[in-house]
Amino acid sequence: MKSNQEELDKEVKNDNATDLKFISNATNSLSQIHYASSEVISNNNELCAERTLNSFTQCKRYYERYSSNLNMLPNAPHSFNYLRYAKANELRKNERNTPKISVKNLCVTSDNGTFVKNCLSWTTSMSHHLQDISFTLKGGDTLAILYAKESEMRILLEIMSNNISKEYLINGIIENNGHKMNINEFGDRVAYVNAQNVYPWLTVAQTLYLQSLFVTSDRNTFNNVNMMEQLIQTLALSSIRNFLCNELTIAERQRLKIALQILKDADILLSDNIMKDINLYEMAFLIDYLRDWAIKLNRIVIMAVQPPTIEILTMFHKVLLIASGKVIYFGLSSQMLAYFEQIGFPCPSFKNPCDYYVDLVTHDYLTTESSLESINRIKRLTEIWKERIIDECEAQLITTDQQLSPKIHRVNCYRVAFLIYRRFFEIFLNRSWIYFKEPIYAFLISLFVGFIFFQIPTDRYASINARFGFIISMLAICLLPNLFIHIERVFDERLYLLDDVRNKLYDPTFYIMIKITYDLPISIICNILYALPAYILSGLPLDGTFYWPSVFLFTLIVYVHAILWRYVTWIIAYSCCTRISAIIAIVILLSNSVMLSGFLIHPNSFPALIKLLYYYNPTKLAGALLAENEFLRRTALTDWVTLLTSLN
Repeated sequence: MKSNQEELDKEVKNDNATDLKFISNATNSLSQIHYASSEVISNNNELCAERTLNSFTQCKRYYERYSSNLNMLPNAPHSFNYLRYAKANELRKNERNTPKISVKNLCVTSDNGTFVKNCLSWTTSMSHHLQDISFTLKGGDTLAILYAKESEMRILLEIMSNNISKEYLINGIIENNGHKMNINEFGDRVAYVNAQNVYPWLTVAQTLYLQSLFVTSDRNTFNNVNMMEQLIQTLALSSIRNFLCNELTIAERQRLKIALQILKDADILLSDNIMKDINLYEMAFLIDYLRDWAIKLNRIVIMAVQPPTIEILTMFHKVLLIASGKVIYFGLSSQMLAYFEQIGFPCPSFKNPCDYYVDLVTHDYLTTESSLESINRIKRLTEIWKERIIDECEAQLITTDQQLSPKIHRVNCYRVAFLIYRRFFEIFLNRSWIYFKEPIYAFLISLFVGFIFFQIPTDRYASINARFGFIISMLAICLLPNLFIHIERVFDERLYLLDDVRNKLYDPTFYIMIKITYDLPISIICNILYALPAYILSGLPLDGTFYWPSVFLFTLIVYVHAILWRYVTWIIAYSCCTRISAIIAIVILLSNSVMLSGFLIHPNSFPALIKLLYYYNPTKLAGALLAENEFLRRTALTDWVTLLTSLN
C-alpha cells in the first residue's frame, strides 16, 4: 500500500511534465488524437503566445470528437485542461483600419398579401422583419449573432451576402471601408456559409477543388491547390479527403463548408448557425479556427450561434443580440453580462447566460398575459439600448479614401462549362449505378415488351389491336420507368444546382444546355436499347430490302418521342418541390397525352378545344407515323429512309 501511495504522489507531482509527454505520445499513437496547440492554455503567460495555423495534426477517421475522448484513453494526465480556450479579449489583435464594415439603420420588410388581395384592398399587408439594425466591425473581429427567431437571423445574413430567397423591401446603409454600397456590390465581397448540405456524391477533395474554380478573387494571394491542401490539413480533413461527403459526420461536413468559403479569399465571412447539431468540443474548435483565421489574415467573421456555455460566447470578440427584428445588445462579449446587470436584468445563478438572455427577449405566445408582458419587456430593452448606448457605427469615424475589399468574380462561361462537365464526370465515377441503371432498365423493359408481343402475326388486319397495343406500350406505358429514373437524377442534381444558382455561379438555362449535350450520348444508347430488341422480337420489321430501313425508322421515331418526354420530365422535376409531386405530374401529363392520341378515343369524339391538343400531341404524331409505317408500309418517310440507307 505504501509503495502504491508513493507512486501515486510521484505521478501527481509530475503532472506538468506528463502533460507535455502525453501530447507528444498521443500524436504518434494509433489513436492519433486531434490536437491544436491553440486549444490548450496552461497559464496566463501562454495566452499571448504565437498561434500558428499549421499547428494541427491529423485525427483518426472515426473519432467524432477531437479532445472530448481524451479522458477515456489509458495513461491520460489528471490535470490536462483540454477544454480551456482563450477568451477573445485575451488574444493579441493588430489594430488596423481595414477592412471595416458598417451597417446603419437596416430595415427589411416584405409584402404578405397576394396579388388578388392587394388589388381588392387599398392597403398592403407588410411584415417588418428587421428594424434599425446597426453595427460596425473591423479586421480581426469575430461577431456572434444571438437571435430569438431563426428567420430574422437568416434574413440578415442573406441580405448581407446577396443570397436572398424572396423579395424584400430594404432600407438602410451598408458601408465597406467608408464607401456606401448597395446589396449587390456588398454581396460580391462576401463569402457565405449557408445551412445547405454539401453535395453527397463527391469526395472531400473533389468538392474543394471544383468549387474553388468557379470563383476568383481580386486579391489572388494564394494558389488554390496549395491553399486547398493547407485547409485539408488544418481543418483535420486529411484522413477523409477521399471519402464521399455522404459518409462524413455532421461536424466534418461543417468543416468542409467552412473550407469552401475560405477558398474564396474574401474579407468578410458570414455563417449560418451550422454548429447547432455538433457538440461542444467541435464547436470550440471551429470558433477557435475561424478566430485565428480572422486575426492572422485580418478578416471579419460573422457567425450565428446558440452558445451552450458562456465560455463559447466569450471566444467571440463581439456579440449582436436581436429580437423582434431589433438590436437588444451590440458590443464586446466580455461586457454583455455587465450590461444586463447594470440595466436591472442580471442572470440568475446556475443559468446559462446565453440561453437566459435569448429567452428574455423571446416573444411568449403561451397566454395573452405572457404575450403582452414579453412584448413590453422587449420594447423596454430596445429603448434602453437606444438611450444608454452610443452605437459604434456612429462613434467610429470612417474615412472614404480607403480601397474597397476585394471582389469575388465568377469565371467565364467556357470555364463554367468545363467545370460542369468535370463535375458530371466525377459524379459518374463515384456513382456509376445511377447512370448504368437507365440502359439496363431500358433493355430489360424492351425484352419484356418484346416477349409480350412476340412474333405478331403478319396479317395486318387480323392483329390490329396487337399492333396498336405495341405502339402505345412503347410510346407511353413502358416509358414511365425511365422517366422516373430521370426524376430521381434531377432531384439528386438539385442538391448542388439550387445553391450554385443562388450564388450566381451560372445561369440555370446555361446549365440545362450543358446537361443536354452531356446527356445526348447516354440518351442515344438508352433509347436504342429500349426500341431495338422489342421491335425485332415483335416480328414487325419487313423481310428483305425494307428490313433495316423499317428498324431504323421505328428506332428514330421512338427516340425522338422519348427524348422529348425526357426533357419535359426535367422541366417538371426542376419545377416541383418533391419527388412525389413530380411523379404524379408526369403520370397525369403522359396519360392525357395517350388519351388524346386518337388510339383509345376516336378524334371525332373530341370537343373543338380538345382537338387543338390532339393535333399538337407528340404521342399522336409519333404514333401516327409508326401506324402509317406499319399499315401502309410505303410512305414518303420510308422512301426517304430507304434512299438514305442506299446512299450509305
